[in-house]
Amino acid sequence: MKERIGFVGLGQMGQPMALNLLQAGFELRVFDLDQERLGPLIAQGAEPVSGPGEVTEPGGIVLSMVPDGRALLSVALGEGGILRRIGQGGVHLSLSTVSPEVAAQLGKVYEEQGSHYLAGTVLGRPEVAQAAQLSIFLSGHSDAKGRVLPLLQSLGTHLYDLGERVEVANVVKLGYNFLIAAAIEAMGEAAALVEQYSADRAQFLRMLVESPLFKGAVYEGYGRMIGERDYSEARFPVAMGLKDVELILQAADHVDMPLPFAEIVYEHLLAARMGGRTHEDWSVLVDFVMQAETGAAVAAQAGRPGRISQ
Repeated sequence: MKERIGFVGLGQMGQPMALNLLQAGFELRVFDLDQERLGPLIAQGAEPVSGPGEVTEPGGIVLSMVPDGRALLSVALGEGGILRRIGQGGVHLSLSTVSPEVAAQLGKVYEEQGSHYLAGTVLGRPEVAQAAQLSIFLSGHSDAKGRVLPLLQSLGTHLYDLGERVEVANVVKLGYNFLIAAAIEAMGEAAALVEQYSADRAQFLRMLVESPLFKGAVYEGYGRMIGERDYSEARFPVAMGLKDVELILQAADHVDMPLPFAEIVYEHLLAARMGGRTHEDWSVLVDFVMQAETGAAVAAQAGRPGRISQ
């Protein structure tokens, strides 16, 4: 009999991951603030509980996939949270993209009570999660990583062990998200340029991905959206994109590293949010390429150094 696992956070990414664990034969206790998300998992044999701490048992394993650092701190340290229940030897594996500071804080708090916090950030969209083909970046205590390895093998095809410093997995994931955001910004600027000379932007971006040099999901998927100016398929909404770019800039600030291209992406995402386009895909930022001065003014007014706390 495989170990019973707790799972907190059953959104677009968490739900397919939890379903894959069930299909791999793991018993799950599950929790999400949105009760409607529990239905598909209950149908597959998962046990619903009424709070995040109730998903675990002393010494057990809990996985969480929540939207941001505030939500993670709440389910981990809040009243009725995971830490109060997990006990000696327990393992909390967070799959969320949060700041390295939050990861380091949780690593220390869990260690002080004799349990373990691991970061296991993931690269891939919901359809990739559903196919159990995620890339997973894992950091934290080596013995705890050994315990979660069978679970991660049911979730992804590429697993990278990044050592024992728990925040590293979060920085690596932010680095990849920065590359995606930079590719979107660059495609938007290039499309805006050719369009000024009466070239068809959609055709330009279709030709891009027909070249072997630009094959791949980032250029193909986002290139189509940018070319057609259709951002309704929110593969990654503006709100989440802005959150991650803020985390990227915070991480850079922490080590006194300028990231000028990330600043540009931030300005355009912030302008998109201020323009009421929060629920569209973050590639909508390219609609603000031609409004660079407006974006910079919005960012200055918002006071970028105090972006978000987590």
